[in-house]
Amino acid sequence: MILKDARENYYFHSGKVSDIVRQLGLGAIAIVWIFRTGGPSSTVVPEALIFPLKLVVAGLALDLLQYAIGAALWGFFQWRRERRGTT
Repeated sequence: MILKDARENYYFHSGKVSDIVRQLGLGAIAIVWIFRTGGPSSTVVPEALIFPLKLVVAGLALDLLQYAIGAALWGFFQWRRERRGTT
């Protein structure tokens, strides 16, 4: 196996993990939503689920931040290479 193949496998598997974690996070939010209480006009999330919900939302925010920072860094890298005339 050459380095290029190893890198492609790494990107594939790390992307898959990110997709699965994102789906689990959204599923956790759905579970919290199922256990909410209150009437149609007001919704109350049980106190025991507030902290786990915050953790899930923080995890999803970090996932988004990872992709946003990665895109910005690669965009900056490409811009610098184009300015230098390097391919």
